[in-house]
Amino acid sequence: LQNVVERIMILRGGHTITETDIKHLLHSFEPDENILAEERFLTREEMEKTHIVKALKLTGGVIGGRQGAARLLGIPRTTLQYRIRKLGIDHGSLLQ
Repeated sequence: LQNVVERIMILRGGHTITETDIKHLLHSFEPDENILAEERFLTREEMEKTHIVKALKLTGGVIGGRQGAARLLGIPRTTLQYRIRKLGIDHGSLLQ
């Protein structure tokens, strides 16, 4: 609330705050329903899984080493192996 009041004061240049000012500012914080209806946002885990699968495909399923997915992703090989297991990525199907 403090941030909202401060923002209104800055926008109004120190003049009296009206009910319309508050309604307008609060409305600016509401998500655009059209955007939300058209696009489903992926969870962090879904994005991470997609990213790892892409890296594995680019490297022919190689996890470690100079040409491995871990190096592409900038993470240790052991971390990538852990994330593959945790996210349920079928590493074997990427080798075909």
